[in-house]
Amino acid sequence: MANYFIRYEMRKATASAPGSKTVSAESEATAIRIAEDQAKAQKPGYDFILKEVKKK
Repeated sequence: MANYFIRYEMRKATASAPGSKTVSAESEATAIRIAEDQAKAQKPGYDFILKEVKKK
């Protein structure tokens, strides 16, 4: 398992909110999926836009 730093933006029409998370996962794709699911749970109805992924 590796730690991944995920930077993203949540957007709905003209409203947007930046965010970031550090996620522990087996692959980059899994880390992105975990971060997306958590972000969408916090802001339902917003679109997840991935900005950056860094392996720590």
